Amino acid sequence: MVKFAVIGLNLIALLSLKFFFAEEVTVDQNIPDKVQAGESFVVEVTINKEDREGFAKWQQSLPLGFIAESVETEGATFSFKDQEVKLIWMALPKKESFTISYRVSTDPTLEGGFELIGKFSFIENNERKDVVSNPHKIVLGEMSEELLANATDDEEEKEETENKNLNEEAVVENETLAQESTKKVEAESTGPNKTEALETNTISLIREIKQKEEEGKYEVKLKIKGNKLSEFAKVEEYLPPNFLATAGESAEGIFSFEDNMVKILWMQFPSDSSFEVSYSMESTSEEQDSAIVHGVFSYLEGTNSVQIPLKGSQFENTFVAEETEEVLAEEIAEVEEFIEEEPTEIADEAPMEEIEEQNETELKEEISNLPQVNQNVEYRVQIAAGKKEVKQDYFEKRHNINEQVTIEYLDSWYKYTIGAFDVYKNARDRRNQVWNADNKIDDAFVCAYNAGERISVQEALMVTKQKWFK
Repeated sequence: MVKFAVIGLNLIALLSLKFFFAEEVTVDQNIPDKVQAGESFVVEVTINKEDREGFAKWQQSLPLGFIAESVETEGATFSFKDQEVKLIWMALPKKESFTISYRVSTDPTLEGGFELIGKFSFIENNERKDVVSNPHKIVLGEMSEELLANATDDEEEKEETENKNLNEEAVVENETLAQESTKKVEAESTGPNKTEALETNTISLIREIKQKEEEGKYEVKLKIKGNKLSEFAKVEEYLPPNFLATAGESAEGIFSFEDNMVKILWMQFPSDSSFEVSYSMESTSEEQDSAIVHGVFSYLEGTNSVQIPLKGSQFENTFVAEETEEVLAEEIAEVEEFIEEEPTEIADEAPMEEIEEQNETELKEEISNLPQVNQNVEYRVQIAAGKKEVKQDYFEKRHNINEQVTIEYLDSWYKYTIGAFDVYKNARDRRNQVWNADNKIDDAFVCAYNAGERISVQEALMVTKQKWFK
């Protein structure tokens, strides 16, 4: 009995030590020492993260003449731009240790010694942490030991500079930051206006989306209070697909819109204790019946980056394809005018009323570009879209979606939908269930299909003669 008690105390002690003295994150590079000019080689990076989770990034700058392509990403999004390799995880793999790799091709005319350094960044206790790998020197072609020892480049200086800058790929919906750094204020919705707010000891921000007179156009206002800030800061607003944005009032900030993201950046935060920025937003498609804008406010606290998510604002997509409806109305008017005219020839065995009714039906079906009313129209719920394809188990593990997920590739995007409903209201109810569930999805929306081909929800409602529900 005493023996078991001693063993139990030892286990408790070990667990306590692990709790108070968490294992350090380590990064090891495996790169060849020498390759021939023009040849390619593989960079392997083993990351020992222990129990860390959430947003993370690996980045490495490569010399001119080096080109990288993905081999193994362990679920990260890979990119190579401006000579920089980036792998970004919105959620780190569950494994305590994993290895990523990418193939690097070299210019045949390139020779000499080059030093490769990488950096792994992650979020811990609301702070960004950086782990820099040991530098590795690689030689292309022939090079003497003396020259190799003296070979230098600008990578280390660049890395030191980047440590002082804000992390451009800050997590948008990091749960830890959302719980510990923000005080979420319940949304207030009155008519076409939609308001969301956040408040911390450092910053107060309120977003208001107001419907303009013209359908599908909106004004977004951000009311900001942050009198404790004085340095670099930025607001990022993530717009739904098929929405555009143009600059409004930026309070001396730098406005940009790219890849459905509005960014207003200040190198020096405004000195006013309270100010307002705005931008105009416009829908270009009736595919979604409702949409969500969510964002994040970022600023520097010393040399650390702090990101504060702002809850999404849901609003009705009021885009109307006016030109299509006008054409359809004109065509129907022509039909009605045509059937009012007396036919030149009438079969003796058929009454005039029957012939007019038949002509009207046939002509309306002929001119209408809408699908026929049949059992081929169905409604689904889109839960995600991305440039990279993921499998069913991703949604089971990450979003707790256990039902069948349908994947389609449309307009250079992988789109993921669930369900197949004959009635729009049932699809709307399933969408609301997704919104309300604890699954990290807050921008699901209803979409429609006819015989497997995607059509707008408005078109489907017209075809099936169903009512739209908010």
